[in-house]
Amino acid sequence: MNIRKLKYISVIVACMAFQSSFAQTPQKVVSFVKESHDVEWYKQQVEAWKKVLDKDKHNEVAWENYYRATRYEVFNDTNMKDYNSANARLEKIMQDMKKSIPNSYTYNVLMYYHNGNDLRKSAYITKAIAMRPDEVDFFPDYVSFAILSRNDTLLTNTCKKWYESGEYSAGLLNYDYNEMAGMEKDGIVFANGDNSIYPKLLLQCGKNLFKDKKLICLPFLYEQNYRERVLEELGIPPFPGTDKELNAKYPANNQLSLEIAKHIIKYTHRPVYFSAMGGGELDSFKDSLYSEGLLMRYSAKSYDNLAVTKRNYEQIFLLDYLKEGFTPDSYKDMVGHINLNYVTGFRSLLEFYRVTGDLNNYTKLKTQLHAIIDNYSFDNSDSKNEYLKCLEPAQK
Repeated sequence: MNIRKLKYISVIVACMAFQSSFAQTPQKVVSFVKESHDVEWYKQQVEAWKKVLDKDKHNEVAWENYYRATRYEVFNDTNMKDYNSANARLEKIMQDMKKSIPNSYTYNVLMYYHNGNDLRKSAYITKAIAMRPDEVDFFPDYVSFAILSRNDTLLTNTCKKWYESGEYSAGLLNYDYNEMAGMEKDGIVFANGDNSIYPKLLLQCGKNLFKDKKLICLPFLYEQNYRERVLEELGIPPFPGTDKELNAKYPANNQLSLEIAKHIIKYTHRPVYFSAMGGGELDSFKDSLYSEGLLMRYSAKSYDNLAVTKRNYEQIFLLDYLKEGFTPDSYKDMVGHINLNYVTGFRSLLEFYRVTGDLNNYTKLKTQLHAIIDNYSFDNSDSKNEYLKCLEPAQK
């Protein structure tokens, strides 16, 4: 064999061995909301942390990462169609964890997390919080529990500590600041998802901003305790039906949540908004939603929402952070993805500047939106091109 080829093969084999070794090195598995990987990475981490547990079944760090890696693997694997099979793997982990570290912080906090914010499991999260009230990695779970259980003291204290820790994303705080700054006084905003709910709470509790605004967690409206408290605070009549009747009529939690949202809209006199980060649930209101740059405002009648979008862009929103940031952001990929909402939200405003001949604002806005697109790592060029089309003149 040619000696030069042999050397190349040796180098390739060595690199592959190094990469394989690195892939098997146990690494901290954080929430996919903060940092996401492909399924293969999670599978490798499952194996890596399992080896750690095989040596020490009392290692709390290993149990947490083993559980998280397994969870993100099974629920992100497109080849795994059977939810029950996927959940069975997680159930087995929790059973094994109970045998090894039953009284630990990790077991108690994960037991609540594993059961999907089920208040019937609140004893576990309550015990965990008492053990480690300042465990910032689990602040999202503390906050979710506080929201559902309507524990305002826990909610305020945790959000304040979370904000002051500096661990939360500056980019998400900036984005949600702009969302809430563009709202009318005493506005209600329906939010869905971690990145739409948590930053608003941190701004309200940590920075003491937007205290007149009412944040409603849309996916939590199915839960009776939360629902009744929200309706009472807004002075809205109770939603008709017992829990048993509602569960029979609306078997899916999101169905019930949407009906309650409609109930709130019907009876409130306050301005109502929806976060653009919502998913398919916005389809239920699409004929009455008007973009004001970031948030979608609900209105039964049409109005000049472009004028409001223009006001928000020129006078209200703080946008310098889109140009340059000076704080490391562990949510960088998520921030880049969410910032794409500026592109779709300001599309009509960009066209307005073009047709009215406002060259200064047209150039400024187009440059900002182009930078947002360029700074995001798209999975493919087709997705990027779809956003770039938003910057082109509207087709007549």
